[in-house]
Amino acid sequence: MNNIETINQRICAKLIKRDVIYPVRELISWLTEVNNEGKLRAWDEVGEALTNLQYGEAWDWDEIRSTAAEASEDDEHERIYGLEDGDEELIQLAGKHGIEKKSREIRGYWIVKEFLAKKLKEKGETVEEIFGLHIWGRTDSGQAIGMDSVILEIASDMGILAGQRRSWEEKL
Repeated sequence: MNNIETINQRICAKLIKRDVIYPVRELISWLTEVNNEGKLRAWDEVGEALTNLQYGEAWDWDEIRSTAAEASEDDEHERIYGLEDGDEELIQLAGKHGIEKKSREIRGYWIVKEFLAKKLKEKGETVEEIFGLHIWGRTDSGQAIGMDSVILEIASDMGILAGQRRSWEEKL
């Protein structure tokens, strides 16, 4: 690993320390248990959010863009590829072209701050608000959260990695 990668891992670790609050795997497991009536324990309050967290469904933004661009006029390609992840128009294009959310294996649940929740959702991650808590269904495991590719992407988008304009390198 080179020096820049080491610095960037430390920067991502700082982002995680700032915006990731606490793991809640046991809470989500308990909430998603089925009661005697065959319903999730907390279905009435947060059923849809729990289902999303349990099954880890998320949009594949790149698939939506490429499918929609292929089916559109040539002059629309640049505009479609310019749409941000999470844009309502992308979701509408997914419906128009029969694209559904993809299931992913959730390996852990973490309470995160609203800022990081928004950024994670923009990247197609599974994030739900339950009782005022932003819960991220993390699909990576076995490594520090700061090493997850999605966290590196978010840090890069923020411009806080080594050599970027707003680098947090000096704050380490």
